Amino acid sequence: MKAYALFCALVVAGFAVLERRGVNLVPETHHVVVPASVRGSPGGYRVYRSWGGGGFRGGK
Repeated sequence: MKAYALFCALVVAGFAVLERRGVNLVPETHHVVVPASVRGSPGGYRVYRSWGGGGFRGGK
């Protein structure tokens, strides 16, 4: 058990050193810019669903 704890401590220390030096091991995801014409079209981009709740959502 002590060997595993030492291994975990070394891994965490290694990540801390790399973070301190500015090495990014987990890059940010690339976000796609969706044009307004696609976002505004009905059903084209966003799906307005709700997990539970209810209440007034507009419309007729």
